[in-house]
Amino acid sequence: MEKPKSGSNRTVQIAGAAVFGALAWLLAVPQFLRIPFFPLTYLTFDFAEIPVMFSFLVFGPMAGIISSLVLWATLSFVGTTGTFGATMKFVAVASSALGMWLGISLFSKILGKMGLRAALSSGLVFATISRVILMTIANYVALVVIFPDFLGFAVSLAEKTGLVASSSPFSGVVAVLLITGIYNVIHIFISLLPSFFLSTLPSAGVTARGIGEPWIYRISRR
Repeated sequence: MEKPKSGSNRTVQIAGAAVFGALAWLLAVPQFLRIPFFPLTYLTFDFAEIPVMFSFLVFGPMAGIISSLVLWATLSFVGTTGTFGATMKFVAVASSALGMWLGISLFSKILGKMGLRAALSSGLVFATISRVILMTIANYVALVVIFPDFLGFAVSLAEKTGLVASSSPFSGVVAVLLITGIYNVIHIFISLLPSFFLSTLPSAGVTARGIGEPWIYRISRR
């Protein structure tokens, strides 16, 4: 197969990233596509991250970041969550992409030709760790520093689990962050497992036409 020219390669990556970023926005906006997470019902599951992660796996890490930025921009100016909500979503998606890149890249250097299954597994593990750590920090800043008034509402929801000691404000913050961490672990599986599946289908090669083959295949065989 003739190797695609680098200029054409870059154009395809950018175009693909923009398209899947826009698709992510279309999946993020409708309320009926959001599933509330109990007990912190202000947290919702959605399917907007799947196109971003698919873009990452097929076109490469840079495309994943571009798709994340497209999603952030569209949610900020055209979405219903405002700039703050869009920024929190960006941190969630970007931390997942960063962790996935670190996991796949690190293990590919250590193991050499690691195989597709090992690449996806290492990416999933590192994406989960990265997302939980960064989103725990982001949520602490949001609830304790930026919106302390909202913290009381979040703690009242967390009290339904019995994890909060009413005499300890600290236990309320810990419970909210712990439950939010569980939410992020579940969301990473909702986002990445369909993305992994779609990126390994033969049709993914058609989507990646112009760059040779999906990025995840190329790096797993290095």
